[in-house]
Amino acid sequence: TYARDFAGAIQFKAGVLVADNVLVYTKVGMAALNETFRFGATPLSPSFSRSDIAFRPDARVGVEWAVTDRLTVGLEVGTSGTALR
Repeated sequence: TYARDFAGAIQFKAGVLVADNVLVYTKVGMAALNETFRFGATPLSPSFSRSDIAFRPDARVGVEWAVTDRLTVGLEVGTSGTALR
C-alpha cells in the first residue's frame, strides 16, 4: 500500500495590477508530505514498511478579476515537482 498524509505547506504570492480590477500573479512554495510504503509478507519475503517526509516544490501562475469590491473570479494553473529528500 501507499499512503500520503499532508503535513503542511508554505507559499509566497506576488502580482502586478495590469488594470484597475485585474491582477496577474505568481505563487511559489513548498509542501511537506509524510509518505508511507507498506508491502505485506509473502512466502518468500518478510513484510516491509518505510515512512519518509518528502518536500515537493510548487509553482503557479494566475489571473484574478475583481467583479465587484467583494467578489473576484480567477484562473490559476500550476505544477508540483517531484519529492526532494
